[in-house]
Amino acid sequence: MKLIKIAFGNVKASIGLYKLYLLSLIFSVLLFFSFVSLKSNPMVEQLEGVYIFNSLVAISLIVMMIFVFFFLMFSTKFFIAERKKEIGLYVMTGAPKKKIALMVAMENMMMYLLAIVIGSILGLLLNKFFVMIVVNFLNMGITIDFYVSFKDLAVTSLVFLILGILTSLRGFVLVNKKKVLDLLKGKAKEESMPKGNIPIGVLSLIVIGCGYHASMQMNSDGIFTYALIAVSCVIVGTFLFYRSVMSMLLKGLMKQERLVYKKNRLLIFSNLWYRIGNNYKVYAAVTIFLTCTLTAISTAASFSYSYDDIRKVQYPYSIYIEDDEKGSGFDHAQEVLKERGSEIAYSNRSIESYRLEEVSNDVWRFTSSMTVISEDTYRRNMENIPFVTKNKVLPPKPLKDTEAYYANNPSSYITMGSVGKLRIGEDKLDVSWSKRAPIFGESRGDVIIVSNNTYDRLFEKYCDGEKTYFSGIQLVDDLKVAEVTDQLEKELGENITLIPEEAKDTLMQVIIKLFFIFGIFLGLAFILATGSIIYFKIVSQAREDMRTYELLHDMGMEDKKMKGVIHKQILMFFIIPLILGSVHTFAASRALERFLGISLLSPLGWSVGVIGGIFLVYFVMTVNRYKRIVL
Repeated sequence: MKLIKIAFGNVKASIGLYKLYLLSLIFSVLLFFSFVSLKSNPMVEQLEGVYIFNSLVAISLIVMMIFVFFFLMFSTKFFIAERKKEIGLYVMTGAPKKKIALMVAMENMMMYLLAIVIGSILGLLLNKFFVMIVVNFLNMGITIDFYVSFKDLAVTSLVFLILGILTSLRGFVLVNKKKVLDLLKGKAKEESMPKGNIPIGVLSLIVIGCGYHASMQMNSDGIFTYALIAVSCVIVGTFLFYRSVMSMLLKGLMKQERLVYKKNRLLIFSNLWYRIGNNYKVYAAVTIFLTCTLTAISTAASFSYSYDDIRKVQYPYSIYIEDDEKGSGFDHAQEVLKERGSEIAYSNRSIESYRLEEVSNDVWRFTSSMTVISEDTYRRNMENIPFVTKNKVLPPKPLKDTEAYYANNPSSYITMGSVGKLRIGEDKLDVSWSKRAPIFGESRGDVIIVSNNTYDRLFEKYCDGEKTYFSGIQLVDDLKVAEVTDQLEKELGENITLIPEEAKDTLMQVIIKLFFIFGIFLGLAFILATGSIIYFKIVSQAREDMRTYELLHDMGMEDKKMKGVIHKQILMFFIIPLILGSVHTFAASRALERFLGISLLSPLGWSVGVIGGIFLVYFVMTVNRYKRIVL
């Protein structure tokens, strides 16, 4: 009982220092409970594609728990290292080391129990609100009643109790295996300054560069191999970068007298050099966490941000007509629409094309049948579709006879790599441009655009069939398609396909929106954990800096100037990982763009801005806490 009382007192005394770590843990419990209860909520069964919804929830839970597990294991070791000297003093007073280790484990379990209780209560209170956010964002029009599942509460408590037991056991083992002398030395042994050297610095840049290069080589044949290489290289390279390049860079800056011997910059750079050098593993891990968070949020945001454009490419017309050469089907449909008072927004009449069999490329192993059209036909008809210029679907320059443009299947949301070369029998074509284009909508798959000469030559050489003609009509009001459906289908039969507006709200829209909202919630959990690591690391070292600021005060430095030094040096601890993480994410986004066929740059910019704003809050909290300690 006495040991429990001491452990409780320690938790109570250090709650101010650990509050952001506790906040991250509480938010993780809250989010886990919300996801579990969302999956089991009977109202959610009304959603279209509920099986996909449940699958995404399950994947989100798995991703979240993997991240939380590594974060907590990392934090446990980190906290033990910070308290080594305190634990050593306990041992020196005669307390058995096993009892001290047990006390540390008890403190950790108390933190978990507190997080489980608070997180579960908040989960119960905010459960309906969370479900309403998801359902309203999906525009499903479902009435949500208050729903509480004690089974979900028990599952959440059990999962985090297991995590608490695992991390507590880890803490027990870490303390118990330490020698008394190592404990009394505190962090001195573990925080020896690594010596940055040029070979390791160059190696770190080469390894990171190899990771970037591997990410750009991913295709359908080697996606998992190249992805594993890319991720491994970036992680290893980042640790080497902080260990060597950052150390050499900051040390070199301190030698530039004109730069650092002004406005107390020497004090700022020396502190950065010492702290990042001593804790390069922490800041490297933070950078990796930030990269994962930025990539997840920007990718999820890109799908939602680009969905309207994706849908326009997939459904550029309200009415599809497989026409004859004279376009009689198109003309007849126009007459019917005019009689019914349906206004046409734009249209394309009799787009000529043919199909080639056994077309292969450098992305897919197998061959397939593809539609071929001429460049003039493509440009002429694409210019009639008003949104193509905005989306840059028109190629930048004319084609040579040995080149081709490649229009990816508009119904495919993942292209699995950019096509670089095409092989058609004995002919090889270099693909100079590749996009998802709306020329045929979902009525065709992948489309090859070639020069006029190549178009005629390939038809004569390889095509056994006939040329076909496609017409498309987009109405100003898609709802009026239903008014002419019966008449047009009766008169044009199988040659016409009508797509009313409601048909365009496909299951993919639900999936994309779910992907977005789950990505945002998971990103928040990740960034809270990452921010708390930086906060705790800086604040825990504040007492080591007290003597420095006492000397500066005795030397006559004003409090205002000391606060300025504190602001600048702590700001750098947040900015450096964010900048390097953004660079990593930019490289990852360029690779992902090849698969998704959408731009990630704008969502990436917004994601960096949002996370920068969250980091700003952490920065203010860290500065205030740090100043209260050292000043």
